[in-house]
Amino acid sequence: DYNPDPAVRAQTRPQDKLCAYEAGLGVYGRSGILLHPVLGNRFAPGVLMTDAMLEPDGKLEGFEPCKNCGACIKACPGKAHDPEKTYPESFDNKKCHKYRGEISKENIYCHECLRVCPAAKIGEKDLAFLRRSYSIGEKKMRDRKIKDGTPSSIVEDITPA
Repeated sequence: DYNPDPAVRAQTRPQDKLCAYEAGLGVYGRSGILLHPVLGNRFAPGVLMTDAMLEPDGKLEGFEPCKNCGACIKACPGKAHDPEKTYPESFDNKKCHKYRGEISKENIYCHECLRVCPAAKIGEKDLAFLRRSYSIGEKKMRDRKIKDGTPSSIVEDITPA
């Protein structure tokens, strides 16, 4: 049953990252970042609840982007990672959030682990393809609206830059 109270919803909603990992959409990196084989760390998992009977794909195997890497651990200004351990034991959430809380007072946001992760480079070609596809789709939408009689000045106003 749906409960409108945000505190209750936060306690009962599924954990997106864990669900994505269990569904085989990625693997946990050394710093706890979920890494996808094509998109690297450039995706945000979401959860769709259904009562449909679906066959699970299973966890992703054979993808080890963090093997012989420790870039995120070395770059962490909050020293929130233990290089001798693997995730989840390697990550100290309290240290991370303490550091992020300190710098947020200066309107600075830390995501050094995401910035330095070499797995982010995995999807450069794929991301370029997606950007081109989006641009082509936007052009088709713009052209269709012009053919439908929508004045081109209005179409330009509603088309993302």
